[in-house]
Amino acid sequence: LIAALFFAIILTGIVYQWRTMRKDAHPKNLSLEGRGRWKNIHRFTSLFTLPFQALYSVTGASLALGLFLAAPAVYLFFGGKTDALNTALFPGLMATAPPPAEGAPFPLDEAIAKANAHWPENVSLRLIQLANLGPEHGNPATRTIKLHGKQDGAHLVGTHLLTLDGNLNILHDQTPTSHLAPMLIEGLVNFHFATFNVLLIKLLFVIGGFIVSLSIGAGVMIFLQRRQQGSTKNSRLTPLLEFLTHWTVGGLTLATAISLH
Repeated sequence: LIAALFFAIILTGIVYQWRTMRKDAHPKNLSLEGRGRWKNIHRFTSLFTLPFQALYSVTGASLALGLFLAAPAVYLFFGGKTDALNTALFPGLMATAPPPAEGAPFPLDEAIAKANAHWPENVSLRLIQLANLGPEHGNPATRTIKLHGKQDGAHLVGTHLLTLDGNLNILHDQTPTSHLAPMLIEGLVNFHFATFNVLLIKLLFVIGGFIVSLSIGAGVMIFLQRRQQGSTKNSRLTPLLEFLTHWTVGGLTLATAISLH
């Protein structure tokens, strides 16, 4: 809901400020003097971070909407079975294995070697999940090895997933584009959280987020200026909002440095 409202604010702001925003596109029109400096900063930063803001709000709303619609989707399309929904969304993680041989060791090294041989050369192993479940509720024991690989370099979707049983038989082979639902989820997550395998893209997202926060802070300062113009006596809330705005925008630099440490 918050992401959807954020997108609505962006859209209405563009419609309302479009004529003046076109003039603010040139840095020479950016003035940091006088009472109008916060309005200039707000328009200038909003204009240049517009694609970033739209992307962030749309992907955030899409991810949250998917979680919100998961519960009704289970009952409408999957007969109330959560495992069936998870199998449709994450088939490699829900693959079932035949009962393992009693006392057989878990062939982890052989599984890693098989995954490396199966994947292209530009795929690196990132995560290994072992599932050794005993018999319960009438279901036989299962043993699976899930190996997650990631393509090197910048890719919108680049996750490989290989699911093997205890005898190293392939139960599920997932490439970045072989299954639609995991591909869409990975793309949304990468765009929203900047989980690309390239430091430069992460830094660009950090800079974009900082500028967006500066735009929001400038918008708050505009609101405070208009609030003060309409009354001779300041509200008790006004100094608090000024204090929080300055420290929030100023503290973003420190927060960014800590997050990248």
